Amino acid sequence: MLSCKNRQQPDHQITPMKNNTVTKNAIQREKQSFVDFFKAIKKQIGSDTLVETGDGEKPGIEVTIGFRYDKESDELEWNYQTGDNSCMGAAYSFAHWATTTVMKRSNCNELANDICEQMENLPWEE
Repeated sequence: MLSCKNRQQPDHQITPMKNNTVTKNAIQREKQSFVDFFKAIKKQIGSDTLVETGDGEKPGIEVTIGFRYDKESDELEWNYQTGDNSCMGAAYSFAHWATTTVMKRSNCNELANDICEQMENLPWEE
């Protein structure tokens, strides 16, 4: 079973804030967690887990990471879901999402960089 840190819902109210240096630092601190997460996801890819590419269907897994920045703990809280689960799944309860497709030959560092960049470029609310 794959897991990620900070899965539990906090006991205190989380207020989304504008994307600034603080949130970017929290995102970057999670980068290695994302690398490790993508390595674990790659191990789950089999010949029967197919995604549509420009060259037809190939082995891979679509991943959505839902996340929020908790100002009180100064941490990025996140969870994920795979496939097309846009109306349910562990990421659905989060206000912000980032998506990627993990293939057998994907570079996990590049995937983590892409996810972090997507997170940093989202319009965070005050």
